[in-house]
Amino acid sequence: MMKILFGAENPERTRAEVDFILSKVRCRPGARVLDICCGVGRHSIELSKRKYDVTGIDISRPFIVQARKSASKAKVQAAFEVGSMDDLGRYRGGFDAAINIFTSFGYLATRQENFDALKGMVATLKPGGYLIMEVFHRDALLAAFQPRDWRQI
Repeated sequence: MMKILFGAENPERTRAEVDFILSKVRCRPGARVLDICCGVGRHSIELSKRKYDVTGIDISRPFIVQARKSASKAKVQAAFEVGSMDDLGRYRGGFDAAINIFTSFGYLATRQENFDALKGMVATLKPGGYLIMEVFHRDALLAAFQPRDWRQI
């Protein structure tokens, strides 16, 4: 299933997304980047190819296993760990930038848990660090909303 969900991602799209991220943060290669909810690691791996020191975390062990395999295949040194956005204490203050891409925010049980996760993301940053997040725009989500959807795989 991961191959279907993530295997079709366009490498040019990933490069363009990382180009955008790097255009917004003023970090040079070698800077430490935390990829929160990294999935199978496509942004982490692209950042690692560009010589950033990347740690990717995701709550899904199968995604982390796939990310490690993909990083090895790409011959990059990104670190991947099982972890959750609501438990970022071990990363406190260590990163020049943190990213949360591919609409991974806002799914915790309560508004307070989401707010606490956001505060935790900010706490991972060194003073002057950058947090880049991608979230659905309410109007775009409402325009495309479907109460039900299914796909046979």
